[in-house]
Parts: sequence; structure tokens; C-alpha cells
Amino acid sequence: MKKRSSYWEDWHEQGPKVGLSKGAPQFQAANANLIIETTQIDSLATLGGISIVEFGPSTGELCKNLTNKYQTRIDNYTLIEDKRILETTRKNLEKHTQVEYCTIEDVEKCQPNKNYDLLISCGCLEETTNEYREFVHNNFFVAANEVFIIMMHGYEDQYEILLQKTLKENFKKVSDVVKVSHMASWPIYLHHAFK
Repeated sequence: MKKRSSYWEDWHEQGPKVGLSKGAPQFQAANANLIIETTQIDSLATLGGISIVEFGPSTGELCKNLTNKYQTRIDNYTLIEDKRILETTRKNLEKHTQVEYCTIEDVEKCQPNKNYDLLISCGCLEETTNEYREFVHNNFFVAANEVFIIMMHGYEDQYEILLQKTLKENFKKVSDVVKVSHMASWPIYLHHAFK
């Protein structure tokens, strides 16, 4: 992959801004409940050995909710976030030993060499550049058995097109897009697919 000067470091400054605190505990608790209700995580938990990758975890509240619920049944939970935010995330999750941290700057080193049971992005990928999104889709979506994406529709039409294309090409079951209402007045929608 070609060398990027400051691309990975400042992607969040290049993308559009919304000013919504998606990392707030009440939003992340609601997202955790949606994941439990929507995905196959409960079924996987009976087998153990769950592997999750999450993009844009902010403070890590969603990860904390899921790792508290499923504890040792989650073998690996990889968080990919900006290095400045990841410092706070690490402090918030210091007791969660199954969590791995990857900075956006080092995301190329985090390329999956194994399949992920679940890929999560709650209000993250639509705020990134096209180059970053394509990298994530080409390297992480294809390695995931299931994806759970919460994003704002109409916010970034170009990403909606890429997301739908990737889901249709890589997943057997793509659920209808569902509006979720737990986040303020933003038009927030859930995308869910599995192999």
C-alpha cells in the first residue's frame, strides 16, 4: 500500500462534521442493546471465541457494554480510533484484557489475518474520507461475517452508495435499512448484513 503522509492522522479533519456526541454513554448503551437484539452475537456467545472489530469507538462505552455482558466469550475486541481519542479509550477499558487497540495511523498493520464475527461502526465511517472508507471496506468488511453500521442518511450520499454496494457484493443477507430513534433529532439509520 502506498505511503500516506498525514492522511491517516488527519482523516477526521478532512471529513464532514456533525457535532453529535456519539460516544456519550447513553447512546452507546442504546447501541449495545441494538446489537444484542439485531445481530447473531447471542448465538455466538454460546459457542464462545467471539471476535469483534469496531471503528470509531470514541470512549469505548459500546465495547465496555458488550465485554461486560459477554465477558470471556469475547476472545478479541479490536478498536480502531484516532490516537488522541484512543488514550481516553484505553483508560476507560483498562480492566478489559481482551481489547486490542489500533490507531488509525497504524490501521494498515491491523488488517485482519482472521475473520471477524462482527464489524461495528456507529457514526464513524460516514465521517471519514472516501480513501479511508474504501480501505476499510476492502480489508475489513470482506473479513467480517456480520456488519452492524449506524449512520446518518443524507449526510454523505457517496458513502451510502459504497456501503450498499459492499453489503450486496459480500453478504448473503442484507437487512432492510431501519431508522433508529435513540439519537436526538438526527435521521439515524441502521444497516445490518451477514454471510
